This record gives sequence, C-alpha cells and structure tokens, in this order.
Amino acid sequence: MSSGPLDYAAFRERTYHGYLRYAVARTGRYDTAAQVVDALFDDLVAVWPQVLSSAGPAAVVWHLLRSALARHAPCCCSAVAAGLAHHLLSPSYADALVLRHVLALSRDNAADLMGVKSEEMGALVAVAERAAPPWLLALLRHAALGCGPKLCL
Repeated sequence: MSSGPLDYAAFRERTYHGYLRYAVARTGRYDTAAQVVDALFDDLVAVWPQVLSSAGPAAVVWHLLRSALARHAPCCCSAVAAGLAHHLLSPSYADALVLRHVLALSRDNAADLMGVKSEEMGALVAVAERAAPPWLLALLRHAALGCGPKLCL
C-alpha cells in the first residue's frame, strides 16, 4: 500500500486549521475562507503524488493557497490589512507579516504553514518589517488586537 493517501491525510490534519485561519484573515469571511481551503484540499488529492515528490510540498501548497485567496476581496480590517500588505510587499514577505502579526503564530508554526525553515521565516519577518511602512505594521497589529477575522464570522 502506498503511503501517499496517509501522507495527504496527515498533511491535511496538520495544516488545515492554520490555512483556514490565514484564509479568514485574507478574505475576512469564514464561509469564503472555508470554501477556498476545502476546494484547495479537494483539488490537491488529484495531484498529491506530484506535490509530495517536489522539493518542498508545503511550499507548493502554500503557493496554491495564496493564489486561490488572491481572487477574493477583503471585507474587514484584518483582510484589508492583509490585502494592503500583499499590495505593498512581495507575497512571501506579506504572508510572513500576516502570519506573525495578525494571526500571532510562532515563528516555527508560521514557517511550517509556509513550507520554509524557521530561520527563513525569521529573516522574512525581519526584512518585511524593515520594508513595510510603519502605518502598515500598526494596522496589522491592530487587526490582531480586536478588529480581526472574528468580526466577519
């Protein structure tokens, strides 16, 4: 028996909640976020062997998630903040800031979701914080404190 389906199930179990939280932060709506993440995993089943054989399966899936979310308009503060970050910074830098500041994930958890090493996540956040305008960092932190995705549920 191939370990592919077991690997897929384990990957989904490990990443689903984090992907969903990130998707809510990007779209501002739980229902939209859940549809995007569910569709991602439904589509992923068909190409899982190819994804699994890539150099970085988690990074491949993260890119697919980011692409799927780019098609949805934001509706609340955290989604607007995430959208502005993606407008002003490269996608990886914006993702790093959203995961660390809006979702308040640890460096290791954020790195795991994006499919990068913890040290790389630290570097992404450091460079992004230097590159981002101060008002954007303040908005991202504000989104995490009270106007975050929970208001759009």
